[in-house]
Amino acid sequence: MIETLTALFAAHVLADYVFQSTNMADNKHRIGPLFLHGLIVLATASALTGTFSTPVFVLTALHIATDFLKASYERSASNQAKPKINTHIADQLIHLGTLTAVAYFAPTLWGTGLWAQSPDWVP
Repeated sequence: MIETLTALFAAHVLADYVFQSTNMADNKHRIGPLFLHGLIVLATASALTGTFSTPVFVLTALHIATDFLKASYERSASNQAKPKINTHIADQLIHLGTLTAVAYFAPTLWGTGLWAQSPDWVP
């Protein structure tokens, strides 16, 4: 399970902090940027677990839903004056929870993926 969680966490960091542009982050209330970000989540999770399977699709759907809800919450008139750091922290905690849940329910993602035969230090 730890290998799967490590791969999913690394994929999350890449998707949310390396491959996500500021424009994409600021416009997740629109379907285009949200869908593009979802594709990036799917690509990084698939690449780092070495599998293109249902748990990766579930994780991607949960990620998209979380980001959409966060964007909708931030755009509501009553919440625009509140600091975005609070919603960012909540968003990241939810993402960590979903990563952990997927790793718990699909602990063999890494072990059955393309990278399963790699050296023990890789994950």
